[in-house]
Amino acid sequence: MPIQYQQTMDKEILDRVRKKRHDAIQELKSLSFEEHSFFGETVHAFGFVPLGLTGFLGTIIALFKEVSKVERNLDVTIFNVVMASRDYATYAGPFGLGVKFYTSFTDGTFIISANFETPAIQDEREKLYKFANAEPITSTWLHHKNRVEKLCSEGKRMNEPLSLADFLQLSHREDEYLMRMV
Repeated sequence: MPIQYQQTMDKEILDRVRKKRHDAIQELKSLSFEEHSFFGETVHAFGFVPLGLTGFLGTIIALFKEVSKVERNLDVTIFNVVMASRDYATYAGPFGLGVKFYTSFTDGTFIISANFETPAIQDEREKLYKFANAEPITSTWLHHKNRVEKLCSEGKRMNEPLSLADFLQLSHREDEYLMRMV
């Protein structure tokens, strides 16, 4: 069974995520991001199926770095916040490794910027571009914003309005691409 996503409004979970990601959330707010949505990402049977050993190990690591919940049937849900910049139609996802910024455009172009080391992507055929450097959140945001502005000056239009469903689709698109690289 694939990973399942669901929005959460559980006040206790929201408070735990806010506390766990306090510094990143505050820095993102200073950059004109606001809380957009909270969601849970459920992996079945500790990630053994369909993600194999890699999924299992990732799930175990996430239990310690993320806000998580283990069910009796060994399903694990990891909870996160999605921040949004309406001015740049950009999502920010703070989590255990750092922050990723996501912006998509009406022609299918999709750019991601991460403030931690992760595989880069430069795929013109799929119009998917991912930039990653271990640097402060503010620096990564400035680089991302400059890329968005450059693409807009070339005639591309940002996808709006922002929604949790859109963010999850973008995140899933990135994950699928990375799984093909393995």
